[in-house]
Amino acid sequence: MRTRRKKAAVTGVSTAKQRASSAGVFLPGKNDHSLIIDFRYTGESLAPLFELEQMLEKEIENHQLGKFDGHGISLEDKAVSLFMYAPNARKLFRQIRHVLKKAPFMRNADVYMRFGPLSSETRQEQFKLKFR
Repeated sequence: MRTRRKKAAVTGVSTAKQRASSAGVFLPGKNDHSLIIDFRYTGESLAPLFELEQMLEKEIENHQLGKFDGHGISLEDKAVSLFMYAPNARKLFRQIRHVLKKAPFMRNADVYMRFGPLSSETRQEQFKLKFR
């Protein structure tokens, strides 16, 4: 009987990890998908960009979808890249799309989704961000 309890406990832990992974929770080593958004920032102040980043980070954390990993910016030509990682890039994009719509400077941004680890064989998608 003790053996069964140990098995049940181990099975319970495994099942919890499986549920967390399928729910899109950020688990170290499980976030092989990436979502990168590139755009030109035309604003004078960087405050709206930082505000968008805070909203994205909050949305991702609140829904336990993955991780907002920050930005890269060229102050010379104001080219910006936003970096996000998750177990499911498509699910992450669907959840943050409404946040992106709030920022007019995101219109026509280039969106890159990678569905697996960094490799030449990993499936990827690229498209322009369009809002109605």
